[in-house]
Amino acid sequence: MNPTLYSSLFLHLAVLLCLLQALRPAYDQLPSYSARNEWQCVLFLALLLSLWLGLRPIHEVFVDTSGYAAYFREAVYSSSVRQKVDWLFFFIMFCFAKAGLSVHTWFLFIEVIYIGGTAYAVCKLFPRRSITAFAAVLVSFSFYTYGVNGIRNGMACSLFLVGMTLVIERKWTWAVLFLLWAFNMHTSVALDIGALIIALVYKNTKAYLLGWLFCIVLALVAGGYFETLFISQGIIDTGRDMSYYMNENRDMSVFSNTGFRYDFLLYSCVPILVGCYFVLKKHFSAPLYKTLLHTYIVCNSFWVLVNRNWLSNRIAYLSWVMYAFVLMYPLLMAPYVKRRKLWISCALVGSASFSYLMWLLGKYH
Repeated sequence: MNPTLYSSLFLHLAVLLCLLQALRPAYDQLPSYSARNEWQCVLFLALLLSLWLGLRPIHEVFVDTSGYAAYFREAVYSSSVRQKVDWLFFFIMFCFAKAGLSVHTWFLFIEVIYIGGTAYAVCKLFPRRSITAFAAVLVSFSFYTYGVNGIRNGMACSLFLVGMTLVIERKWTWAVLFLLWAFNMHTSVALDIGALIIALVYKNTKAYLLGWLFCIVLALVAGGYFETLFISQGIIDTGRDMSYYMNENRDMSVFSNTGFRYDFLLYSCVPILVGCYFVLKKHFSAPLYKTLLHTYIVCNSFWVLVNRNWLSNRIAYLSWVMYAFVLMYPLLMAPYVKRRKLWISCALVGSASFSYLMWLLGKYH
């Protein structure tokens, strides 16, 4: 298959699935009985997508894929794992290479972790409308990107989702293991883990909202101060040298290239506004959802402070990985939602429309 067609085909399939789910009936009052379990469909779709993306050709259109393929070929002739940062990712790659497995098998494994981990979290958190929630995840901006580019970050974020789900279920031993695995896949998820801990301890949604708004003011007033501070202190770190962060000629952003990222901010605020509306106005106080919402807000608040950095899209994904979860949970799982079907349809069509617009503008890849 032509590598240049992958992103277009993935997006159109995701949009089609969203439209089909938007047409499904949805009752304002959830039925007293548990809806028909849909996890089999989600896992089957996750398997198909993992096979398709995992066995993709090695091509520059997938950006980081070519670089990681080169790392894999080097690992075949290496005697040990040299990377100290994100060592788990490179250790597993080293094991695959030394076992004589192909680079495509390695990429297939990555997709199984990335898509499979996300599907597991969806099935656990959305037992009633799993396929609807999964459609929202697939069509969300950047999901495809972190399956074929930024794959180390995507893999770590997927493991974090599993770990967060286990924390919510209070399966502490497995939760700690998955969070540790996520951190050692990509140390940037330390932000998500820290935000999750804060969310478990502090429960005031209004305070989180005010904190997020205050971070916007600070970012507007202080300019690039926080970016410089966090970089100098090593808080923004993915194992690269300083020039990697400051080199604007290698911009991988899919939105604006310089200055305050109002486009990112407008996109990021939707789950926060929906979540605060349901929690503060409709008094939807499910502890599980408040943990999701608060974790998202903390991660996004950090991004707001450093949003001028050319790697802003990478940092933003640390909150965006939870985007569809935060957006869809009250719509699908709250006991009573007036005009629930309209809410669900607007959320699905809105997400699909945004991603489709980015594709038309040539910024979806």
